Amino acid sequence: MSDNEIDLFFADGAYSMRLGLAQINEIEKKCGFLGAVYARLLQGIVPLENGTLAGLNTDAAWGINDIVEPIRQGLIGGGRGVVDGADVKVTPHRANQLIENYVLAKPLGQSWTLAVSILTQAVVGFDPPKKHEPGQDPAAESPPASSEPKDMPEPSPTAE
Repeated sequence: MSDNEIDLFFADGAYSMRLGLAQINEIEKKCGFLGAVYARLLQGIVPLENGTLAGLNTDAAWGINDIVEPIRQGLIGGGRGVVDGADVKVTPHRANQLIENYVLAKPLGQSWTLAVSILTQAVVGFDPPKKHEPGQDPAAESPPASSEPKDMPEPSPTAE
């Protein structure tokens, strides 16, 4: 998995989401500059104590394509998933079916945090927590000083 890719639970399984240059170009064709899309999606998002994201609908500034296109393009760019324990290939056709069945058929607010997670991955990346070997004291390590976010909260369970 590249540092521009994240595996997320969505729809009927777990899917790799990745926005490469081709996918970002598609988002920009339908939604405008990526930074503007990201800013609109972030407006009204709050991180919860459990690490998930929640959207305050009264503060939202997104349009339908701001939610739909990052998810669609993330699925296409990731190109794979796991459904019921079996590997599946995600083609543009399958991505469209997933969007129709699990995004457009439900209230869009349910997919809002998923779109935010996908775009955050593309914009700032994701550094998964490091696993420590048995016998190591993770508290003994001092984290590097940085203003960069180290990880992205998982989307809320309503992002299915």
